[in-house]
Amino acid sequence: MGTTTSAGNKYNLIRFLWLVVRKGCLGEFSLARVNRLFHRQPPRSQKLATYTTRLLRLPEVMRRVSLSKATIYRLMLLGKFPRPRKIECRAVGWFEDEIDDFLARIR
Repeated sequence: MGTTTSAGNKYNLIRFLWLVVRKGCLGEFSLARVNRLFHRQPPRSQKLATYTTRLLRLPEVMRRVSLSKATIYRLMLLGKFPRPRKIECRAVGWFEDEIDDFLARIR
């Protein structure tokens, strides 16, 4: 599947990524919009769900799980804690629902 990117699609993708980085969350978005930004348009007849999630930075994750930074990274190496997603070159964040799932699993 060859992908060609028009100027409008580049602008939408940049705007979407700016919102993720600047606001610290994805906010409400539909899978149809994300697919459109990445040039994979779903069939019009397909109904897509809308998801709401946020990206949490390390201080917020530490507060929620009551663990230190070292313990979080140690648990990640053991595969017992969710891995972060790269936001930009020197910033990462965890999806809020993955952290909530982790908390539910350990309680």
